[in-house]
Amino acid sequence: MTDNGEDVTGAVARPSVHGPQIRWGGVVWGAILIAISVLVLYTLSSRDRERAFELWVTHLQPESAWTLAVVAVGIFILIMALLTALRSAQRKRRA
Repeated sequence: MTDNGEDVTGAVARPSVHGPQIRWGGVVWGAILIAISVLVLYTLSSRDRERAFELWVTHLQPESAWTLAVVAVGIFILIMALLTALRSAQRKRRA
């Protein structure tokens, strides 16, 4: 960047008209991590809830475990699709 605002290619840097862009991926994944943390802390804060969770996990059938895994992957795909749609909308709005 030179003193007159040009970069090394000669292009002049233009200020953003729209202001700072919100990074929705970080916001959404941060909210998800906070929700998971709260759920884990809630479960571990009581010995009764911890034992109930342990009992549920040890009695989980293989079919139920596979169903939960498929649902988790589906939720991940849904979140990624929503974030892609948000990013696309932001790009269209900027253009």
